[in-house]
Amino acid sequence: MLSGIGHRHADAPILKAGRANEVRMSSAGANPFAEFTEYELKYLVTHLASAENTRHVHELLARDSDAPSHSGGEEGIGTAKLLRLHANAWFTAREERGDTEGYLDDVARAWRLAEQESYSSIEVGRPAARLALEVRYALVTASLGSLARGTPPTLLRALVDAGTWTLPQALQYARQIPLAPLRAEALAWIHRGTV
Repeated sequence: MLSGIGHRHADAPILKAGRANEVRMSSAGANPFAEFTEYELKYLVTHLASAENTRHVHELLARDSDAPSHSGGEEGIGTAKLLRLHANAWFTAREERGDTEGYLDDVARAWRLAEQESYSSIEVGRPAARLALEVRYALVTASLGSLARGTPPTLLRALVDAGTWTLPQALQYARQIPLAPLRAEALAWIHRGTV
């Protein structure tokens, strides 16, 4: 159960995907998802949504970590550091593994779940139950799109060259650039350094 996901003390239990046992945070503020396997990070939201456990999907995506991102090393400027030091734990875990695209997929899935919950409430004459979550997910999506759009193609290549970002991280950000000409330019700049 994810009931401990919102707690910040060192013994807060959280669900370990694919296993029913509890995981304990190693220290106060540490990212509880840092030790998840690739499979767990990739499929936890999918499994929770399939089990119609929408409350836990939303709790998972709302969980913050006080620990700064270590993406790119202590001196690096990992994306979570660019956004804020008090980072979303799920975003940080996915981003540090070079899977920002997977994080956005999780947000899109949670957004659809929130919309469905709101529609269900409206159909029975109640206020939209999850409107605030819908707005939150829209802002998260727009913010990451804006970050990708505002990152010059030459910077993406420089981040890879400096070892701050991995090649998959840079490619994922380049793929998120909404305008095709800028996206192509970014992909070309990244490719130039790999040939």
